[in-house]
Amino acid sequence: MTDREVIDQALAALGDANGLKDFALGEDGSVGLSLGEGLDLALEWDETSRHFLIYLSVVPLPDTAPELLQLYHRLLVLNCLGIGTHNAVLSVHPEMKLVLMHMNVFVEDLSATRIMRTVDHLLEARNAVLAALAEDLSEASETEEAQGPPPVDPMNMRV
Repeated sequence: MTDREVIDQALAALGDANGLKDFALGEDGSVGLSLGEGLDLALEWDETSRHFLIYLSVVPLPDTAPELLQLYHRLLVLNCLGIGTHNAVLSVHPEMKLVLMHMNVFVEDLSATRIMRTVDHLLEARNAVLAALAEDLSEASETEEAQGPPPVDPMNMRV
């Protein structure tokens, strides 16, 4: 059985188990699902490296440079330390303006069960990353509140 046949068989079983008809890779070697509420899943077969990649959207990229820089910094920390990523890899997809999380599955380990376990694992990791990012936002707003407005100099007031 070829690698592609193994993948097609695993995806067909996964589709049958979840009520998805004709769930299979397209001609380009990928398939995507929108799970609602900004959560998208993409499955991709990299024939050259014989890896099956599973991607999950995490958050959209911010529009302003300071927020983007802060997000890049936090993603770097989460990736390097592995904190909250559960061994998944965080990456940025500039064209889609999304932060993605992905894991590789070797074709030798591929089955419908393995794909579902990996997707479940990515969902847990996504929740941990979202919690870490929310914690950062909470800390930033607390710092701003603690600083308060700048002091007013009564000698320098204009009417």
